[in-house]
Amino acid sequence: MAKTDVRSLLKAHDKASKSVEAATGGGSDLPKGDYQCVVEKPANTNLVNQDKDGAVRARVALRVIAAPDEDLIGRKTNTSWNLLSREGDLDETGVAYFKKAMLVMGVEIDGIGDIDETMPAILGATVAVAVVESDAKREDGTPYLNVFINSLISPASDAPAEPKSGAKKTSVKRGTY
Repeated sequence: MAKTDVRSLLKAHDKASKSVEAATGGGSDLPKGDYQCVVEKPANTNLVNQDKDGAVRARVALRVIAAPDEDLIGRKTNTSWNLLSREGDLDETGVAYFKKAMLVMGVEIDGIGDIDETMPAILGATVAVAVVESDAKREDGTPYLNVFINSLISPASDAPAEPKSGAKKTSVKRGTY
């Protein structure tokens, strides 16, 4: 699929995406574990973008504010959801996982036509995140790591931008997905 107007592509698949149910399940720069993160705009890209491979993805950055290892606080990772394939077809699995993540963060998405306008509502939210090994393996045999947003700790309007100094590390209980 040639690089094209992403908004037009999303609008074209809006009706079909409305029938996709939120997923019941979900690479990371973080090791396996449970974290508390603040949702941010990813560096050097938009929240919804057509990537170099031609696929359209929604993407957020997650900044760690609580972790099992204090050295990981402040570290960032990205997570993304495929919305359209490189051929321009609706990726129902990706849309399902995207809808689930947005629901967890308190934003209901009907179709994908206007998500570039809806997604900013999640920026600043604090979420519980689990980084888990995937069944899929890299060429060297090591597993990929998946990032799951399991629960909302505080909505974007209430989320602290930085952890309070002297704050204790907190554990995050893994939700069901």
